[in-house]
Amino acid sequence: MYAQNEEVLDTSLCYMALGVSISDSPQRIAETYERLVRKYKAEFNSLDPNIKESAREQLEIIERMYHTITVSVSYASKAKDQMKEGSATSKAPAERRITSNLTNCPSCSAPVSRSAHTCPFCKAALLTPWKKFQRKYLTVTNLLRFLIATVSISLVAALVQNNFMR
Repeated sequence: MYAQNEEVLDTSLCYMALGVSISDSPQRIAETYERLVRKYKAEFNSLDPNIKESAREQLEIIERMYHTITVSVSYASKAKDQMKEGSATSKAPAERRITSNLTNCPSCSAPVSRSAHTCPFCKAALLTPWKKFQRKYLTVTNLLRFLIATVSISLVAALVQNNFMR
């Protein structure tokens, strides 16, 4: 019971911090979220590294709060009700898909921005698919094996060609 109350408290704090009400529609909440994201993304153009870092931290906080709101039971029920009302009033409403720029950390499962290089909670490295490929296959050992195989095949081909020339 205590965890449920704590979740409600956390969710209501997220609503207040984003500047929306629990009774606001999911569309209004999404618009507010997008407006805040645009505001802080604009600060990334600043030459001051402190402003850039502050904007990055604010974006991470906003994304976590928005994620907390969107996974809450109250938001889900409002979104479901809104979808029912929208489909009952018109057959072809322009659906707008809300995408999140969050992913879960593979180490601690905390919500983390997709553009982050390390998890701000557990400090684990977040690897892109290319980085994972590099770490798995482009190792020094594998590159040396490839080089030795290439040189060996070249020597064998040269010997075979030399024997056929005689």
